[in-house]
Amino acid sequence: MVKLTYLSDSLQVLLYAILLIVLLSPFDMFYLSSRFYFLRTMLRIILPLQAITFPDFFLADIFTSMSKVFSDLERSVCRMVNRQVNFFISLLICS
Repeated sequence: MVKLTYLSDSLQVLLYAILLIVLLSPFDMFYLSSRFYFLRTMLRIILPLQAITFPDFFLADIFTSMSKVFSDLERSVCRMVNRQVNFFISLLICS
């Protein structure tokens, strides 16, 4: 029974890792040009060393609007990695 619980907990973290691997994969699968365009735009948002274009502004505006979602995602990943189910205990570690 313990192995099944560990497997179900690790599957969620594994899905996030697979998503990140596919996003950063250099192979021609899952719209390579769109993924690299997204990553280039992200790099221009993080390091604005050149002129800001409309896609940069638009994506930065979307990310600003999703700040609460990113905060919840960070806490969810923290709880999944630390295998915490109890809300009050998770406040101590994932704050």
